[in-house]
Formats: sequence, structure tokens, C-alpha cells
Amino acid sequence: SSGINAEYGGMSQVQPKPFVPEEQRPQQVLDKLADKAPALTKRVLTTLTLTATLTENVQKLMKFDTAHLEECAKHLGFTARDEEDKKLYKNRTNLAYRILLLVKALCPSKCDECNEEY
Repeated sequence: SSGINAEYGGMSQVQPKPFVPEEQRPQQVLDKLADKAPALTKRVLTTLTLTATLTENVQKLMKFDTAHLEECAKHLGFTARDEEDKKLYKNRTNLAYRILLLVKALCPSKCDECNEEY
């Protein structure tokens, strides 16, 4: 046998990861977050569309009660309540914005100056 398989002792080639178009990468991050989430949080995360405006996504999140949003916040790694069980956000809208901004921060972005993705 010839070629790369023979060169590496008959081992099969490593398959490259499928190419994900740049505009779909944020949604891929969101999908991965939702895949590993508990049921309540998964329902919250799967309603988001990262190509929608912040306002549109906040309106989607406002359909969920506080318990759903707090559970989502916990899954994303930030605390919605202190040790005395007092909420650490002014209102549900603020909590929704904080969830969205954290999700967006986890997504790849491009530098406006050098066009490099980070």
C-alpha cells in the first residue's frame, strides 16, 4: 500500500473538522452551550438567535420566568443571588441583558483593525 496510510503504519488519516462559515460560528457556540445545559436552561438558550438584535433576544428571554433565567445564569457561570438569597440584579430585564452579553462574549469576534478572529 502506498500513500499517507502506509507512511503512518496503516493508520487512517485524521479527518479535519468540518468548515463552519464565519457567520455560523456564534450559533455553534450557543448550540454547544445548550447541548450541555440542564433542561430549563436549554429551553432558554435555544430560543436565542445570535443574528437577531439584542432587543429582539431580550424580548424572547422575557417570556421566561425568573427561575428559568436564574438557572441559565448559574449554568453560564455567574451568580444571580448572594449568600442571603438576595437577587443581584435590578430586574428581570437586566438579568436577560446580562445573559445575552455573556453569551455574546463567549462567541468569536473579529478585530476591526487587523481583521483577526479571537
